[in-house]
Amino acid sequence: NEVTKIIQSGCDKDHMDLFICENYFNNYLFEVSTWAKAHDQALEDHMWKACMLLSLVERVPSACCTKFQNTCTSFLEFISRRM
Repeated sequence: NEVTKIIQSGCDKDHMDLFICENYFNNYLFEVSTWAKAHDQALEDHMWKACMLLSLVERVPSACCTKFQNTCTSFLEFISRRM
């Protein structure tokens, strides 16, 4: 799967994220942060879930590989064990 490939070898050397990736991730993480604040919780406590959901969105890990890897790198092993 895509997450396992990213863990093992990172993004393809000539990979460039789609232009939409930065905004997509920023908007999504803003919503997660807003939810966490509304429930008196820290964003950091929900990042593994946010990254898990991002990993399941078709083509996000591959089309947004650099942003996905930079945002979710510390959760990638955790995610791959649950897929």
